[in-house]
Amino acid sequence: MGVINVDPANSTSTSWQGHNDTSTLEKDILTIIHATFALR
Repeated sequence: MGVINVDPANSTSTSWQGHNDTSTLEKDILTIIHATFALR
């Protein structure tokens, strides 16, 4: 599972451990995933 950050709308906050904002109703959600694939 990757890092999930839930921040106030238009926030520039980042975190490698994840973040969950509860201070506002409007949110921005940033999810980081890693994918590996091969073309044949």
